[in-house]
Amino acid sequence: MLEVVELEPAVERAAQFFSAWNRDVLSDPRTQVVHNDARNHLLLAGRGSYDLVVSEPSNPWIAGVASLFTREFLELGKSRLKPGGVWSQWIRFTA
Repeated sequence: MLEVVELEPAVERAAQFFSAWNRDVLSDPRTQVVHNDARNHLLLAGRGSYDLVVSEPSNPWIAGVASLFTREFLELGKSRLKPGGVWSQWIRFTA
């Protein structure tokens, strides 16, 4: 099963415009869309729940997002991975 956790409904609606590239993943019966804040969702998940977590928060300077770039958040994410699990984190550096 693929669990997609998304807070912003517009992101889910926009996914339909990219169905040719995302293989219409949100229509796949193996995909479950959860409308929640991903950090809170991870807090509720059990230890060792996921094989893979892809974290792609907005830019760090956007209000309310800074907590997704902290050591505590990454440690939380690590605790929710199964042994051998992978955490992928989007981050943008500017010069």
